[in-house]
Amino acid sequence: MDIVKNPKIEWLRLKWIFMALSLVLAAVGASSLAGRGLNLGIDFTGGTLVYVKFREAPDIERVRSILSAEELNVEGVTRFDDPSKNQLQIRLSR
Repeated sequence: MDIVKNPKIEWLRLKWIFMALSLVLAAVGASSLAGRGLNLGIDFTGGTLVYVKFREAPDIERVRSILSAEELNVEGVTRFDDPSKNQLQIRLSR
């Protein structure tokens, strides 16, 4: 049983289309990298991720203010997982 009746595709005839598509994708990637830069995470910059679970729903702004008062190098405090689980993720840099 032949699924494809005529498998002959002239790839070399289409090379300029594929080269143009590759150049466009490379230009988009380079401009995105130049415009936004690299967002290096904790894995590359060094630091610690701390996951904290609370009994009741935490007030994120209060946690941020307490951590900033302690002069820790806090990069961010965000909710982690489902909000009903009352978990926060705290990113600390070196």
